[in-house]
Amino acid sequence: MKKAIIILTALLLLGSLTACGNRPGAVDKKTQGAEAFAEEPQRPAPEKKEEPLETSLSLVAFGDFMLHRPQIEGARVGDDFDFTPVFALYQKDIEERDLAMINLETTLTDQKTYTTYPVFRSPEEVARDLSKVGFDVLNTANNHAYDGGQFGLEYTLDKIREAGMGAIGTTEVGFPVIYESNGILLGLISYTYGLNGFESSMAASDSPYVVSLLTEENIERDVSILKEDGVDAIVAFVHWGEEYHQPITAQQEHYAQFFHDQGVDLILGSHPHIPQTQGVIVGERPTYIAYSMGNFYTNQRPEEMGRKNVDMGLATYATFTKKGEVTEVTEFNTEAFHLDRYYGEDGRRRYVAVPAARVLEGAMSYERTEEIRGKLEGAHREYLQFFNPDALLEGADQ
Repeated sequence: MKKAIIILTALLLLGSLTACGNRPGAVDKKTQGAEAFAEEPQRPAPEKKEEPLETSLSLVAFGDFMLHRPQIEGARVGDDFDFTPVFALYQKDIEERDLAMINLETTLTDQKTYTTYPVFRSPEEVARDLSKVGFDVLNTANNHAYDGGQFGLEYTLDKIREAGMGAIGTTEVGFPVIYESNGILLGLISYTYGLNGFESSMAASDSPYVVSLLTEENIERDVSILKEDGVDAIVAFVHWGEEYHQPITAQQEHYAQFFHDQGVDLILGSHPHIPQTQGVIVGERPTYIAYSMGNFYTNQRPEEMGRKNVDMGLATYATFTKKGEVTEVTEFNTEAFHLDRYYGEDGRRRYVAVPAARVLEGAMSYERTEEIRGKLEGAHREYLQFFNPDALLEGADQ
């Protein structure tokens, strides 16, 4: 793990005041007489003005991590599990970035009766393995956040924290989070459009606001708290849009503009289960948007569902650069990957997220490249058709 996470409802910063008055060695004109001022005092040479310190915070983010039965069985190792292989080709990126995030679209349990669609209860070892890969923060505000009820939600949070990570979007104490790295304070907020019908159960519970729902009131409140706490920039992880729907919806357009008006710098979208385009809302302070990063880890396949692009997703890269008191986005970039699914020697399914362009160009090797070349070319072709190059900023480290 890279840096500490502070979970807030409000952060009070206390400074110190230095009184100006009778300083040691000060001249009292009343007692020194005119001779004290007969000679012009020696003036020190003017100090050379230092350039403002420049520092940066880099992040990488992914879409939906969800577990269906074949994934759970494929990850079994004796009485344990190993969910790390899917990240094999992205682990270097995850480790090298100052902040790595992913949408955890399931709840965790220590019970062995795991469930999948439509109610997801997954092995608690997921949290351990996401931490092992190098993730820092998990997004937990999504339509499956309450699949295990209040107990399941709190258990999931406990496991995430025990693994040394932070969570955004579900919490017992307050929603805004500040992540500090390299002297930059990054505000993190998260929202979901709904809870698959569990909204009334949450409302009737002891913690009726434990999941952050997507409303203008919630956004305005959280952004206000973060600004009062002096963050340098704000990132929103948003579960929105329509499943398997390529075009941006009116809901997404509305809330993207609202986030921009509130001063949010970067929006990371999830829920449609397919990638959508990127965008930028220009203004005095631009807002960069990945409307949907699509699936990351899933058993969904186009040939079995009749839905395009459920086996591909986007990795999103961004860098915030701070110079003096000014912080801005200096990198915003995305990359398409294909989720390779194949059978291992033991007859169980294996999954690996394969960066399409890097593997096709030879910048990265993958042992099954020839077997899936057509899939990689298809993912890259789809990406080129729907992505918006005008929204991208190439960072110095990319």
